[in-house]
Amino acid sequence: MRPSIRPQRVRVVFRGGLGNQLFQFSAGYALARDLSLPLALSTGIVHNSRAKFPRHFELFDYELPDYELDASAPVGRRGRGGVRDYLAAIVAAEGCLTSRTLTENANSTRLRAPRFGCEIVLDGYWQSEDYFLQRSAEIRSIFARPKTTNSAEEIAEDVARDKSAVCVQVRRGDYALSPGIRKRHGLLGIDYFETALGQLERLQPISQVFVFTDDPAWCEANLQLGYPQTVVRVPEADNSPANSLFVLSRGHRFVVSNSTFGWWGAWLSDARGKQIVAPAAWFQDSTPSHRVVPSDWTR
Repeated sequence: MRPSIRPQRVRVVFRGGLGNQLFQFSAGYALARDLSLPLALSTGIVHNSRAKFPRHFELFDYELPDYELDASAPVGRRGRGGVRDYLAAIVAAEGCLTSRTLTENANSTRLRAPRFGCEIVLDGYWQSEDYFLQRSAEIRSIFARPKTTNSAEEIAEDVARDKSAVCVQVRRGDYALSPGIRKRHGLLGIDYFETALGQLERLQPISQVFVFTDDPAWCEANLQLGYPQTVVRVPEADNSPANSLFVLSRGHRFVVSNSTFGWWGAWLSDARGKQIVAPAAWFQDSTPSHRVVPSDWTR
């Protein structure tokens, strides 16, 4: 007979960079609020990554609402003897009888809370605003700006001042360096950015382009888009993914890569009548992507 225990908390497992972490937090936050449960953040996988492209937990740069933190390092690999067993061990140690893990469903973005188990674990990427749409105003408020912006503030003001400018977000990094990652995500060519800018030019003349990228040297050497162009660099002392995202989010018009960082920069913008162009295919492989891009963006 299954135990009849009402869930006591929602725990989110984090992986990936800032953009992925924002999706993961937002899905967990919305579910926890809807169920009136505490939110726990499991950051061990991020902090202890042995991947070729290591990540860090980036959300400490924001004033997060009340949460419980679990920064313990998981042992082993994901799967048998790995993360799921590790989480189960946490649950057992804290006196819970069982946990229930929710994973993504390609056919639905509705998160159904289990009727038993003391902990609900969200283990996935949750790349759709549908997971937190009912809490979107709260999410925007939480991530509107990092705790400390300093020199990024002045750059953000320059971006916000020109309503005709376009923020172009170019994702390269691991997409360019890792054949396995590139096989899944693809690597957008210059023609995509030229075509997207053409779409925006037909709506309103473009005054200049601000380029946001994880590979500024490549963009300065290879990306010439036919407009006055600035590759945005936040000074080293204040250079963080959160500050770069803050500057990007001050734009009015966007061309984003198939990147969660670009997605959040455009989504967090509070500009009235903002214009956003995103790739027609978010993934290069067969991974479903029809819910990633909001319906009011241009593809």
